[in-house]
Amino acid sequence: MKNETFSVSGMVCYSCASILEKAVREIPGIGSVHVNYLMDTMTVSYDEQTTDSDAISRKALHAGYRISTYSSGQDRADRLKRKRCLRNRIFLAFVCSVVLNAFGETLNVWVQLALGTVIQIIAVREFYREAGQGVFGGKGNMSLLIAVGITCGYLYSLWVLCRGGIQPCFDNMAAIVTMVLIGRFLELGVRMESVSGIRHLLDFKKQEANLITEEGEIRRIPLEKIQKGMYLLVRSGERIPVDGRITEGNLDVDESVMTGEYLPVAKHPGDVLVGGSYAVRGKARCIVDRELCENVFYGLLEEASAAMLGKKLSYIRYVDKLMEYFVPLVFGASVVTLFLWYGLWQPGDFEKAIGSSLSVLLVACPCAMSLAVPMSVLHAIGGAAKHGVFIREEGKLEQLGKIHRVVFDKTGTLTTGRIRVLGFWINQPEETERMVSLLYHAEKAFQHPVAKAICAYTGEKEEKEHILCINENAGGIAAHTSDGVLYVGNRKYVEAEIGRNLEPKIPFEKNDSKIFFVFNDIEGCMVLEDTVREDAFSTIQALKNMGIKVAVLSGDEEKASCVVAEQLKIPVWAGGLQPKDKERILAEWREKETLIMVGDGINDLPGMLASDISIALGSGCEAVRDCADIIIGTDRLQTLSALVLLSKKMTGNIRQNIVWALLYNVIGLIMAISGILSPVTAGFSMSLSSMVVILNAGRMKKIGNKIWENT
Repeated sequence: MKNETFSVSGMVCYSCASILEKAVREIPGIGSVHVNYLMDTMTVSYDEQTTDSDAISRKALHAGYRISTYSSGQDRADRLKRKRCLRNRIFLAFVCSVVLNAFGETLNVWVQLALGTVIQIIAVREFYREAGQGVFGGKGNMSLLIAVGITCGYLYSLWVLCRGGIQPCFDNMAAIVTMVLIGRFLELGVRMESVSGIRHLLDFKKQEANLITEEGEIRRIPLEKIQKGMYLLVRSGERIPVDGRITEGNLDVDESVMTGEYLPVAKHPGDVLVGGSYAVRGKARCIVDRELCENVFYGLLEEASAAMLGKKLSYIRYVDKLMEYFVPLVFGASVVTLFLWYGLWQPGDFEKAIGSSLSVLLVACPCAMSLAVPMSVLHAIGGAAKHGVFIREEGKLEQLGKIHRVVFDKTGTLTTGRIRVLGFWINQPEETERMVSLLYHAEKAFQHPVAKAICAYTGEKEEKEHILCINENAGGIAAHTSDGVLYVGNRKYVEAEIGRNLEPKIPFEKNDSKIFFVFNDIEGCMVLEDTVREDAFSTIQALKNMGIKVAVLSGDEEKASCVVAEQLKIPVWAGGLQPKDKERILAEWREKETLIMVGDGINDLPGMLASDISIALGSGCEAVRDCADIIIGTDRLQTLSALVLLSKKMTGNIRQNIVWALLYNVIGLIMAISGILSPVTAGFSMSLSSMVVILNAGRMKKIGNKIWENT
C-alpha cells in the first residue's frame, strides 16, 4: 500500500471532509482515507496495482473538489490565491452594494437588475458550487442555506420588478452578500493562522536531502526517494531528513521536535539521528537506517495530524447527529416563518414575510457547530506535538480527563533507568571471567536499563563462547550456546526456567535489588542500584491533587518496589510481578475504574494493552512505543500531569464552543422568526458566530503553551 498526501481545494465546511472521504472510499484498492478540513489535506493509502493518484483525482473532481500532490510552497500559494479571489469578490459586491444603497431610489430598475445579476453570477457562484457538493454528498451545509436564501431574495426582486410599482430589494441582497463574504474572508484568515503551527511540522516531510553518490558527489534528492542503506550528508543549519546513524563527523543536534528538549545534544560516529531534528552545528556523513514509511517522527506526526479533526471524541458524535437534522430544520423554520408573517402576523405583507424568512436561512450557522470540536482539538494535539508529545487518538486525550487511576512501572519509569551494578557474586569464582564475557555478549543487543548496566559493569569483552540465539522473555532472557543455556533475569523468571530454587546463601542483604543468572551448574547474581526521578514526587502529588489514585506494579523484587513506593508516598504497590500478573491486576481494576498504564519495557506490554490508555516514555523500547496510545518524547514525568490538565482544559473549551454555537443559533433563529433581525444583519452575524468559535478555540493555544511552559 502506498501512502500519499494531497492538497484539497473547494472545502468550505466540516461536512465537505465527510463527502470527499465517502467519494474516494468508493474507488477499488483504497485502504484508508483521512481528509483534514482544517488543513485542506487528504491522506490516502491505496494499492498501486489496483488504482493510482489520477483515479483518485478524477473521483475527487467528480465530487466537486480539486486535489494535487501536497507541496508546502504550492499549498501556501493556493491559500493566498483563495484569499485574493475572495477579496476581489468582496470588492465587487461592496461596490455594487454602495451604488444600490446610495442611489437605489434614483437608479433605473434595469440598472438595479443588472447590478443584482452581476452579484448573483460572479460573487455568489462559489456558494452554488459548494451547495451542489453538499447535495451531491447527501449532506446540507452552510453554503446551501446561503445559496437558497440569496436566490430567494433575487427571485423575489425579479417578481417585484415584473409586477412594477414596488421597489425591488437588490440593494439588500447586495449588502447581504457583502457581509457574508467579509465574514468568510475573516474566518478564512483566522483559520489559516490557527493551523500554521502544525503545517510547519508537516513541512518537515516535504524537504530534500543531500545524497552522497558512489562517486562521492553530493546530489539533492526528494525525501520520498531516500532508501535504507543510502549515505547522506547533514550540515549545520539543516534538518535531518530521516532516521539514521552517523558514520563520520560530529553534530550538535536540536531534538526538541521529538523529545521536547531544547538543549542541543552532541552526536558522534555510531550515534543515532532522529528524522525531523535540526543540526545546530557541525557536519556529518550518516547512513539511513529506515525506510521513510518506518521513520518514527513522521509516522507519529501523521497519526497526530489525523487525530486533529476529533472524529473519535464523544462530542463530535453529538454534533454530527445534530447536523443531520439541522439544515432540514432551518428550511422548515424558514417556510413556517414565511406563512406566519404573510398569513397571520402581518397578513398580505409579502415583503416583511420574505425578509423574515430569508433572515432565518441566513442567521443559521452549521459551520460554527462543526468547528466547535476540531478547532479545540487541533490546538491541543498540535501544541503537544510541538513539545514532543504525540497523541495518536484524540479520544484518548479526552478520556485522560476522566481517569481514575494511573499505574506506573518502576524501573525506567518512576526511576531514572540509569542503573549501575554495585556487587557481583558467583558460586564458582574460577568461572568469573567466562561468565562476565558471556553476560556481556548476551545483553549487549538490548536497550533495557538493566542490560545497559550489566554491559557497563562487565566492559567490552572478547567472545569466548559463541551464542547461537537469544530469546527475550517476560522477566529475563535466555542465551543459547553450544554448551548450555544462560538464563538472566529476576528470581521468579530464572527459577521458573531452571525448575528449582536458586542458591540460598547469597552474601547480600535481602532488601537489595538483584538480577540472577544461571548457566548449567553456575549460579550468581548482581546487586543493582537505581535512583528515583527528580520530578516523580511532584508528579504523583499533582495527580493526587486532581483526585487520581496512583499505583506501582513492578517486575522488580518486592522490597525494591516497596522502597520506591514509600519514598513517593504511593499507597498501592506490588513487586516481583510477571507481565501476566500485571495484566490480571489491571483487568480486575479496569472493571471498576478507568486506568492509565505508564511503562517503558517489553514486560509492560501486556499491562499496557489491558489498560484504557497506554503511555510510553521516550526512553522505552520500540515495541512499547508502537502499541502506546500516547508517546512522551521526553522522560519528564510531569508531562503526564500536564496531559491530564490539558485534557480537562480542552474538554472545557469544546463545551464552551458548543454552548456558544447552540445559543447563537437558538437566539438568532428566534430573533429572525420574530422579525427583529434583518437579512443583512443575519448574513453578517452568521459568519461572526464561526469567528467567535475559532477565536475561543484559539485560546487553547495559549492555555496549552502555559501548561507546557510549567512542565
